[in-house]
Amino acid sequence: MFFPIRFVGRSCLRLANKETIQLKKQSLCILTREIHFNYNQNQSLLIQNRFFSSNNTNNTTIPNDKIPPNGNQEEPILTFDMAWNVSNILHGYLQDGNAGKELDKIKSKVGDDSSISARWREMMNIVKKLQLHCIVPYGYQPDLRGLKLFNNSFSRLLESDPRKEELKVLEQRKWDVMLRRAFQLKQTKRIDLNQAREYTEKVAEALGRPEFVAEVIKLKGELTEKGLKQYLEEAVLGMMVDEQMKWMGKYGFEGEEGYIQMQHALLEHVYDPEVSHHQVSSTKIVFKALG
Repeated sequence: MFFPIRFVGRSCLRLANKETIQLKKQSLCILTREIHFNYNQNQSLLIQNRFFSSNNTNNTTIPNDKIPPNGNQEEPILTFDMAWNVSNILHGYLQDGNAGKELDKIKSKVGDDSSISARWREMMNIVKKLQLHCIVPYGYQPDLRGLKLFNNSFSRLLESDPRKEELKVLEQRKWDVMLRRAFQLKQTKRIDLNQAREYTEKVAEALGRPEFVAEVIKLKGELTEKGLKQYLEEAVLGMMVDEQMKWMGKYGFEGEEGYIQMQHALLEHVYDPEVSHHQVSSTKIVFKALG
């Protein structure tokens, strides 16, 4: 699934007054609004590093040697039952708990100069807060390292466990709740597998163009010069969505509502190897350009 929608005006100066809250290593790590994980002191590690995000809380894999050290803690062994429990609890909290009410508040911000990009990230922060809470009983630390270790292990189960289909269905149910509550999604549409592959391939090609990467590098320089580098992530996500939006109309999706409908439609195909490959390949190029 894609990252959030259009970054209005392609300008990030208006973000200067938005609150940026740094994630600190403390019990349960409360997450709200704009969250940046400090990585290697001055590099913001982008948790949402795939332009499709139906999987990005649980299927974002980075090499273990890139995870910041945290003492001598051994990596917990994640079993299928443990992973299923975490996903099921997350779904329950989002469906029936206070977290669901937090999602409901997001949809009320439409028209309040809050882009879909900002609202999408707020939705993801709610989920990450819950995830940090849920992984602690299974031996993971409530910090960046613990979250990434869990996500890496979760991804491996989705790829190879004999019962992986059960886990995929539960993840799709979780995302269905998130999109319906946070964005008041009422009417859904479907696309077939060939359309999903074609669409993701077109977007991947667009994001991997040298011209697009050059724009990203230019924006990085401009924001760094103005002392606004902390807003680079949202600005780039907006640029990426601009490219995504160019291809949606062919499949009957238009505007902000169409964007969310497309994300929901892609849930059905997000685990297809070809779709997954398109999701990852060009995005790596973009974030490599960010350094």
